[in-house]
Amino acid sequence: MSGLADFETTMAPKLQTLAKTLARLGRLKVLEQQASQLNLVDMRKLLQDVRQSSQDSGNQATELEELLRDYQLVAQETDQEEWMRVFVAECHALGHAVDGEYPTLRVFPVEVKVDVTHDLVQVNNRIVRVLHPKAVAALVSKEVAKRYKERFNVNQFLRALVRIYDVLMAERISTTLEQGQKNIARSVPLKQIYSLLSVRTGATGYSQNQFAFDLYRVRTESDLMFEGRRLVFESTRNASGAIVIPLPGGQKENIGSLEVVGVQDERDE
Repeated sequence: MSGLADFETTMAPKLQTLAKTLARLGRLKVLEQQASQLNLVDMRKLLQDVRQSSQDSGNQATELEELLRDYQLVAQETDQEEWMRVFVAECHALGHAVDGEYPTLRVFPVEVKVDVTHDLVQVNNRIVRVLHPKAVAALVSKEVAKRYKERFNVNQFLRALVRIYDVLMAERISTTLEQGQKNIARSVPLKQIYSLLSVRTGATGYSQNQFAFDLYRVRTESDLMFEGRRLVFESTRNASGAIVIPLPGGQKENIGSLEVVGVQDERDE
């Protein structure tokens, strides 16, 4: 057996039946009271019920163990399509768009990686043992809400972008002059800026996806001015060389580079 439908139609009902049987075993907690009261009639009935329930639960557990031993959530392409269909529909119902292709997905600003080999899902850096697409969508939705509530220091991020831009521009100017060239491109690739920024922050602690989210927030929460200079983000059609920023309505923008322009320079043009 494989796939979500097989699990829900074959194993889920059996697991529910087992749960009900085990719930009956929970009645053992009243046995102590009956013993202290020397309630022989109820004790006999309860012990008979426990014996039968134990046999039933053992048989049910054995059957389910055998079924789960060979079960795979995704064994073929149709299983993968089924999982994606439910996950995307649930995310949409929760107000989130889904990007990417199975098994690596993005519900901005959260990355989701499905690892059926080890029966787990990675939500950003968090490992969860939850595989049902509806349950994963619910976890992702909570993580998205958490990210938007996190404190974001706009000026600190603007400062970091400008400082790294200046470092990269200084290197470019020096190289250009050494080569005897006069024209100096003023735009710096954002991925190059991210590379330096991630080194400062810690390569494993600051993902490109988080960088994209910070760009989204700084562009929506500020006027992009820092110390008399304006940050100008430039779009590109080259998705592979860009930072992808989702927009309201399900659209996306590919931001390729950054130019930092002095306000006086803008007036002189």
